[in-house]
Amino acid sequence: MPTTIRLNIANGYRPQVDAYVEAHPALSRDEAARRWVEERYGAWITANITECFELSGVSMQQFDVTFPEEADAVAFKAAIGGREVREEGGAA
Repeated sequence: MPTTIRLNIANGYRPQVDAYVEAHPALSRDEAARRWVEERYGAWITANITECFELSGVSMQQFDVTFPEEADAVAFKAAIGGREVREEGGAA
C-alpha cells in the first residue's frame, strides 16, 4: 500500500523558493514552487532513497510525496521529516 508523507517547506527555504519564482516569471507561483520541489527534494529522493515516488499537492507552503514502498516513506521521514497522511485525509 502506498504511503504519503506531507512536508511543510521550511521557512529557511522561503528565500530560495521566492528567488526561483522571480527567476521564472513565465511560470505561476505554484508551478515554480513545484519545479523547485522537484529539483530540491525530488533529486535528493532519487539519489538517496528511490526513483519510485510521486510528488503532489505542491504549493509555496507544502507538498506531498507518495512512495509505493512503506520502507522508502519511513526512510524519507527519518531523514527529512514530515507526517504521514492517511487516505481518509487525516494525518497519522
